[in-house]
Amino acid sequence: PDLMAEYVALVELGFKLGAEYVDVELALPDNVIERLLALRGAATQVLGADHDRRGEWQWMSDAVLAKYKRAARLGCDVIKLVSTPTSFESNLELLKF
Repeated sequence: PDLMAEYVALVELGFKLGAEYVDVELALPDNVIERLLALRGAATQVLGADHDRRGEWQWMSDAVLAKYKRAARLGCDVIKLVSTPTSFESNLELLKF
């Protein structure tokens, strides 16, 4: 099965049904996200989400800041960046971000 196509179809359905919040994976290409967000109604808030399950992100890096700025540029109302902590210090870095 084409899981990405199924995911996009479910996100489209969320927008078409006028869900209060729709979570959009920022791993999608910009053009797909832009097409999805064009379906958004006035009452729907978009939660742009990106995940680092390996704990490789450095919160104070330009790369993570670029992820945040991209989500804002694309029009996400809420930005959710999630990283698996690998140390106590990595949690403190997040607080500074």
